[in-house]
Amino acid sequence: MTAPGAMASSPPPSRDLFQYLTTLPPPALRSLYAASDPGGPSCARCVLQRLPELGGQFVLRLAAACGGEFPLSLLQLWSSGSRGGRGETNAVLGKMVSLAVIEPLGDGPSDVDLDLDLDVEMDEEGEKKKKKREDDRIVKLTPEFRKAIQSSLSSLKSAPWDAVPRSMLIAAAATATAAEAPPTANDLETYTQRRWDSVLHFLVGSSPDDVEDPPAAVVSFLEQTGLMQDDPDWVDEPASEYDEAPLVITSRGYEFMLQDVRVQVWQFILQYLNSLKKHKRCDEIR
Repeated sequence: MTAPGAMASSPPPSRDLFQYLTTLPPPALRSLYAASDPGGPSCARCVLQRLPELGGQFVLRLAAACGGEFPLSLLQLWSSGSRGGRGETNAVLGKMVSLAVIEPLGDGPSDVDLDLDLDVEMDEEGEKKKKKREDDRIVKLTPEFRKAIQSSLSSLKSAPWDAVPRSMLIAAAATATAAEAPPTANDLETYTQRRWDSVLHFLVGSSPDDVEDPPAAVVSFLEQTGLMQDDPDWVDEPASEYDEAPLVITSRGYEFMLQDVRVQVWQFILQYLNSLKKHKRCDEIR
C-alpha cells in the first residue's frame, strides 16, 4: 500500500503539451480534432507539425491526394528509399495511431505490428508457397483528423485567431480611462508572480504578511493532487489552535518545490487537466 503523499508507480510526467497529447485516449483526441474552427483545425495542424517528417508526408498525401486512405502495402513503397526503411515506417505509423491521426491498423488500438514480410510455407509437394499477410490492410485517416487538417491546409490564416492591428491597440489605449487601461507586460508578470508565490508559500507552511493565501479552490486542488495532506501527527486537543487537522506538504510536494518554476507551472497545468477526467462535463471543458 502506498503511503500518503508518496509517489505511486506511474509513467514519467509529460514534458510538453505534445507529449501530453500522446497520453490521451483516442476518443479525447478525436474530440479535439472535431472542435469547431479554429480549435480543431489548429490542433490538427500542431500535430502535423510535430510528427516526424515521414509522418507529415503520409498525412499530406492521404489528405490531399488519396481520399484519406491508401493500402498499407503500397504506402510502404513511399518510404522504400528512406534511410530508416521499413522500421522507420512502422514507428511513424505507430505514432500516428497513438495520436488518433489514423485508424488502428490491427484488431485493437495497441496492435501496430506492421511487418509486411511474406509467410513461407511448405505445401504437400515440398514446394515453397507464399501467402500475403498484410495486403488487405488500409491506412486511413480518422474522419475527425482528416476534416480538421483539410480545413487547416485550405486556410490562409497563419494563426488560429486574427491579429489585432497595432493601430487599433493604440486607438483603444488612447480612448480608455485609467480604470479601463489594459495592464502592461510588467503588471501581468508582477501579478502572476505574486499569485504563484502565494501557492508556494502555502505549500511549505509559511505565511508572510505581504503574501495572501491562495483561493480555497487552489488549496483543495493541492490536496487532491497529493501535494498536500492532512497532518498525520495532529492531535485534536482543547488547546489546539485548529478545529481540524491542518494541511502539510507531502513528499510529492517537496519534489515539486525542487523543480524549476517553469516545470512547476507545467506540472500544475497537467494536474488540472488530469483532474478534468472526473468532471461530469469533461469533454465539453476540453
